[in-house]
Amino acid sequence: MLYAVAVASIVASRHATDRALLWTLPLWSGVAGAGVLLGGRWGWRLACGGCLGLLAIATWLLLAIAVDAAFLAGVYGALGASAVGFALIAGLLVIELVALVPALELAWLRGRAGRRAFGVARPREAR
Repeated sequence: MLYAVAVASIVASRHATDRALLWTLPLWSGVAGAGVLLGGRWGWRLACGGCLGLLAIATWLLLAIAVDAAFLAGVYGALGASAVGFALIAGLLVIELVALVPALELAWLRGRAGRRAFGVARPREAR
């Protein structure tokens, strides 16, 4: 819900592709939350899929920020170099606000405690 409010009001964009990318954040968060509420084997899979989707979107956002920073530094010289500093701050905020919780949740889900909580058996080890 917090992602939807943030996308709708704070980080609104004029470009349709940017809006579509940002609206996938609440979508994947909803998938992960539905998986946690559902429980069981399918809930575990939904929760893992939602977390992976959020991590993929965070990676895409970081890539877009890096490309924009490189463009600004190359075209605008010294002014672009200062914009790179702001892009670095934006990238760090993406890591903190978008990628950190799904990464920790996915680590927990794939661990012993997460599998036990969802009733999912541990995969057999290859010999």
